[in-house]
Amino acid sequence: MEYKALRVCLLLCSLASPGVYAQPYQGLSAFSTPETGVNIFNEPGLRADIKVLLKENYHQYMGNFEAFADPIVLDDGGLLIDAWLRHLRLQNASALVIRPDGRLYTAWVVPDNAKIMYFTNDHNMKGIQPDIAEWAKRFEDISFQDRERPKPFVDVVPDTRYFNSSNFLVRVRLVCSDRYNICNQATYVGKSKNDGSTVALMGESIRKDCGETACPIESYRFENKNTHKTYVIDVKDSSLTISTNGNVLVHEKGRLSDKSE
Repeated sequence: MEYKALRVCLLLCSLASPGVYAQPYQGLSAFSTPETGVNIFNEPGLRADIKVLLKENYHQYMGNFEAFADPIVLDDGGLLIDAWLRHLRLQNASALVIRPDGRLYTAWVVPDNAKIMYFTNDHNMKGIQPDIAEWAKRFEDISFQDRERPKPFVDVVPDTRYFNSSNFLVRVRLVCSDRYNICNQATYVGKSKNDGSTVALMGESIRKDCGETACPIESYRFENKNTHKTYVIDVKDSSLTISTNGNVLVHEKGRLSDKSE
């Protein structure tokens, strides 16, 4: 009886002690190469632990894991995983530092957030974990802190528009980190209704000259440097044109609105 009571006491003490985590990760070396790092979420229990840590932020964080940098192996055998949406490395990105003893450090950016989001289960860590802080240096005009800013610039066009045609569903969004000046940098996320394939691109909006600070957008232009295809959404004509080397591959009219259909 005394032996059983001792075992229970030791178990409770171990769970209450700082620095002891419920889910150790002993197989991290299996994900330490460029070829295997993309499979990091195959580590048993990792997805569940991140979901518990991030709660309602889980899907926003995990949604950035599409393109991966080479994993960085840390001094204790832990890993730094850096990932982003394809072609959107500075707009939609997530980082994960995972330690063998179960400590997790997560950070991410998306265009709608005013700061770099950061969560950890390490209650002994003061400030931002150093590898995460180094990762965050590539982002301009955004930090881990909320900052007081002047009143945002009021544009004459919506931040996000949706193009819907018989064969394509496209979202275009103005994504400048500085929203206190006119913004022309844009993203294109398009889906083919035929085969379900998606394309994510960076590009720009083309505005008409109206003599004002903010003028209406005439078109959005994007270039896929891998396929050498150019994508143009004409606002007035409400059409999508895809071309390569001056040859039109697709020209399709549809509906352009500021609400998803």
